[in-house]
Amino acid sequence: MSTPATRRTVLRAAAWTVPAVTVVAAAPAHAASAARLTLTWVPDPDFDNGIRVTVGNPTAYAESFVLRTPLVPAPDISFNGWTDLQGPWEITIEDDNYVAQSTIDAGAMVTFGLSWFFETAGVSGTAYLTLVGSLSPTLVVGVPLPLTA
Repeated sequence: MSTPATRRTVLRAAAWTVPAVTVVAAAPAHAASAARLTLTWVPDPDFDNGIRVTVGNPTAYAESFVLRTPLVPAPDISFNGWTDLQGPWEITIEDDNYVAQSTIDAGAMVTFGLSWFFETAGVSGTAYLTLVGSLSPTLVVGVPLPLTA
């Protein structure tokens, strides 16, 4: 036999259900992760005026990205090329920049090489690498050129 609902039982049930709905609604996707793509470089011991670039993804999800480097970062200095590109890359030229596009898996790092050619001895400049992730803020890193004395 069932007992009719009283005002007290209805209020007690409502008090227990409202917080549960609020907690579920307050958990947006990716809210727990503050990590973003990283971009670092070191001189490449195999190439004069070459660097080894590493793009890292410490997040829990894959992210597509675009890396841009200028064709001519300074007078008499020109971009020479990419080396050791692993995986699927799309390389294009847009607005006087070489552009590499790819996707990096969750928790992964991608390392490759870049190098520059000097048409005249004694020139210097800065090449700015720009990394744009689909879910990360834009990173801009300067590479002082020349790398070798």
